[in-house]
Amino acid sequence: MASSSDRPSLTRLCRSLHVLKINFLSLKTVPGVASRQLKIRHISGLKFFSKILWKLISLASHAKRMYQISLLKKIITCFLAGLIAAITIQRIIYRSIWEFKNKLILPPVFAIAFIVILLLIALICAFNWHFKERKEQTANKNNLAFWQAVMRYFIAIDLSMIGWQKLFHLQFYTPLGILDQPFSTFSGEALTWAYFGHSYAFTCVVGLFQIAGSYLLLFKRTSIFACFILFPVLLNIVCIDFFYHFEIGELAHAAILLIGILYLLLQEYERLVEFFFLAKNNLPSVHFKNRFTRNITKLSVVLIPLLLILSYGSHDKNPKLTGKYSVQSLLVNQKPVIVNSCQDSVLTTIYFDREDDIVFEFNSQQRRWIGSYNFNQTNDSITASWRFPLTAKNALRARLVGRGNNSITLSGIIGDEKIEVILVKDK
Repeated sequence: MASSSDRPSLTRLCRSLHVLKINFLSLKTVPGVASRQLKIRHISGLKFFSKILWKLISLASHAKRMYQISLLKKIITCFLAGLIAAITIQRIIYRSIWEFKNKLILPPVFAIAFIVILLLIALICAFNWHFKERKEQTANKNNLAFWQAVMRYFIAIDLSMIGWQKLFHLQFYTPLGILDQPFSTFSGEALTWAYFGHSYAFTCVVGLFQIAGSYLLLFKRTSIFACFILFPVLLNIVCIDFFYHFEIGELAHAAILLIGILYLLLQEYERLVEFFFLAKNNLPSVHFKNRFTRNITKLSVVLIPLLLILSYGSHDKNPKLTGKYSVQSLLVNQKPVIVNSCQDSVLTTIYFDREDDIVFEFNSQQRRWIGSYNFNQTNDSITASWRFPLTAKNALRARLVGRGNNSITLSGIIGDEKIEVILVKDK
């Protein structure tokens, strides 16, 4: 599209051409006196007129080319619109088959073939659009509007489906049997769904943002506002899918929708730069006595939190010891003790945790002693006292042998009993 700076020059050329034409025609009305001088002026005027006319035609041709869209942008627009349409239609088809066809899942090859076919159609349309414009020497903005509308429509329908699923308890649901398992046994995806599904109110808020942003995306006037709503939502989804190790298909789906939103935002790049960086700020200014005070005040926002972090120190005083250990062998009063059934109250796991916490687990999560320990690194001695349960009165006094390896030996006394435990580090 022609820039605003091209339009005044084009207007000035038109005005100059009009004035020159008037002056040139007025020469014809002059009587025959001094005809030679008039003929000379006629010839020079014709030359100057032709130069101006040629420059005007060149500028008009350049302005016409400015309105045309590059082939790369056409390919990106059509490819992205086709890809978003393909994954959205695929989601609808899979959901319909899952609900109404006895939970039949199509082989992945059909899904891949469907996406490839739609992408090929989109690319063919992009090249056809480009060659048609070159042949006719005219820019067709209706094609650009159509493909961007396709993109907005399928992003809207995809995200609105996800939003409505949240409102009707079809997302963030975790089976009750899984919720009673230890969190350490959860996958990243299961842990995420259990966490977000804990609050239905929060689930509704996220769903309503997705629904509202989707519907606003359908209207040209509110499309930018919709992108500002949906961008942080999709960015959060992409980050969760990536860092919590969701399936690659879910990550790719969210990433494609995020790229589509970024594409729509970049169409308004100049307006966004003007709004965020160039527009005048109406907030009142705070006046400092000098520049040094102003800079120190701003720098304190970074320095004060860092200084507070340094004052806390490390909560893990024994990082090499911290971890979960499984009991490989247990001797009590020099006699081996083994687990015969789940009812046996036998020491099976020891946790050395941060902030000097220690946990003894006796063959069940319901049978635990929780306390604090003190470790002396000079002689590898360790003592522990218990705060839960209240009936646990037997203090631990022992030594650690082989510290620094994955396998260590805990040898000492707990209460009136002598113990020797070989531990293997799990985490």
